[in-house]
Amino acid sequence: MSSGFSLRRLDPVLYRWQSHDGVDLAAPAGTPVHATARGVVRFIGQQTGYGKVIVIQNPAPYSTTFAHLSRFAKGLRRGSHVSRDLVIGYVGETGWATGPHLHYEVHVHHVPHDPLTIELPQKTPLHADELQQFQARVAQLTALL
Repeated sequence: MSSGFSLRRLDPVLYRWQSHDGVDLAAPAGTPVHATARGVVRFIGQQTGYGKVIVIQNPAPYSTTFAHLSRFAKGLRRGSHVSRDLVIGYVGETGWATGPHLHYEVHVHHVPHDPLTIELPQKTPLHADELQQFQARVAQLTALL
């Protein structure tokens, strides 16, 4: 990690104090960037400061932002559905960047939170009887295909 989340830091490009709403993860240019959760692409394009950026609306109330990309994954556009781990772009240094890295943000109700300390909801495993019912239903539906 080359720069952490901060409510107040000296911006290395603009040389002024301001918040840093995500974390910067240093990586070689061209390194694949993966979606961190399923969702729908809400924005894909160029933004001042962020350069090439993707904003994904994840299950409410979460959204994730991936900035300073060198390029986007082929075929990805606004409205695209993405799954966790899907390659969505590639590390770059577009926008106001001092070197190749991924700027990553997590927002809850449009408010930025530290991606390294945010408490996310946890899935609870199915009980044995629920799993058995689910598998039976899957078998029924698969037979119809």
